[in-house]
Amino acid sequence: DVYEADSVVVVTVTYTDGVPNQTAIDSVTVWVYNPGTGDTETLILTETPDTSGVFANGTARPLTDTQAVGVENGWLRVNAGDSIYVDYTDTDDAADTASGQALIVNPTTGSTLTLDFDIYEADSVVVVTVTDTDAGPNQTAPDTVTVTV
Repeated sequence: DVYEADSVVVVTVTYTDGVPNQTAIDSVTVWVYNPGTGDTETLILTETPDTSGVFANGTARPLTDTQAVGVENGWLRVNAGDSIYVDYTDTDDAADTASGQALIVNPTTGSTLTLDFDIYEADSVVVVTVTDTDAGPNQTAPDTVTVTV
């Protein structure tokens, strides 16, 4: 994944081996950190909907390149060129872990590329969405883009 400085990040964890509680909404904890700045944030991800096995932070966590580093202060300090990481460990099975990495880039004005998940398993399907806010060279016809994954 790629995120712009001064944007927000949403983390998603998907259970593939069954959810802990089949009758109530569960939550999991992940750690998002930037080794380049030393900043760390703990996120509580909530299952949505109940028993789906899909967990996400309901409020997107801000990324900033203008605020000072402050561990657990509600935003993650980043710089263009940094990589941010997320780690998850299942509290019921310490061997069940997942991690992800994203690159921080300078803000752009023309287009963005997003992936449908932050973490993928082997043999997963990847959905890439390209958003071109300036409508490309021809505003009356569809554009074609090439994405290399």
